[in-house]
Amino acid sequence: MSQRLMSQRAVAALALAALLPAQESVPTFTTTTRLVELSVVAVDRRGAPVTDLKKEEIQILEGAVARPVAFFRFEGGTPPPSRPLAKGTFSNRLELSSGPSRNVTAILLDSLNTAPNDQVRTRAQVMRFLRRIPADARVGVYQLGREMRIVHDFTQDIESLRRSLAQVSIGQRPQEETDLAALAREYDALADLSGMSGTQVAMIRRSLELEGMANQRIRMTRVEATLHSLLGLGRHIAAIPGRKNLVWVTGGLPWVDITGAGMGPLSDTTALRARLESASQRLAQMGIALYIVDAKGIVAPDGSAPQEVARRSGRAGFQTQNYDPVNNDNRLSMNLMASITGGRFINYTNDAADGIGEAARD
Repeated sequence: MSQRLMSQRAVAALALAALLPAQESVPTFTTTTRLVELSVVAVDRRGAPVTDLKKEEIQILEGAVARPVAFFRFEGGTPPPSRPLAKGTFSNRLELSSGPSRNVTAILLDSLNTAPNDQVRTRAQVMRFLRRIPADARVGVYQLGREMRIVHDFTQDIESLRRSLAQVSIGQRPQEETDLAALAREYDALADLSGMSGTQVAMIRRSLELEGMANQRIRMTRVEATLHSLLGLGRHIAAIPGRKNLVWVTGGLPWVDITGAGMGPLSDTTALRARLESASQRLAQMGIALYIVDAKGIVAPDGSAPQEVARRSGRAGFQTQNYDPVNNDNRLSMNLMASITGGRFINYTNDAADGIGEAARD
């Protein structure tokens, strides 16, 4: 009997012990706060930098909704002290270095999307720019060809940069597009001289359409390779704190001609804008601002634009039809990417050094 009573008491004690934590537990609430970091360059009406901007003077709108500014830091000011490295550890990584904020500029020479003659000219201009960069600047030089190549990672040793840059070879684009406008003019001249049957005209038009589709494939392949390489370079420099200016010297990426979009088996080019936007947004999230310098420089308007002309045969000229739904006018695509990342598209100068200088000043 005594043993049974003790067993019942033990069970009761265990039950009471099981109840006590539930009665004494304190409720726990969790919350998540997301901070979105924005890097901005503030200038006055004359383009001079504003160095005394205050947090209260900044307003951020998402749609029509004002968002509070939680933290504000002037990168030109004195930065917080860096965490010291362990004894016996040395590093030249910018994200681990101490001292004042540095001017960090990456220069990307684009051989994949730039004609060889433009590559020669812009490389000489970059060499000239390196003679006059600020003393506190850290510059890295990279080349985009069939793959991304590090010419020289970030350094303040300008002579070392110049030696590495002098060894950069002029890249050849893997595939060149057909100049359809010139080809159409030649067909028009041939038709005017010799005359053509309706069947011959139809065959030539079909040939031009196929060439346009081939051009489309070539350009879209280059776009995909370019965006992939840009994001790879972005990941390489993303760990550097603060704003990173990426100066991209390029012949540019194409834009979809909306009137011709969706033609043929490559109608997915209508998603080109979305691809450009997505890549640009990811670069912006890494703190990278694109300063895109047009390697072609200032180009005079093309006086040979297609015109409706009367042919002796009465047919419409081959030049009057758009056979190429993707055009080479890079202004829309380059402006889009630069604006999303907070940089600029610089196409109003024949000297790439001017464009690089703008990025360095920002």
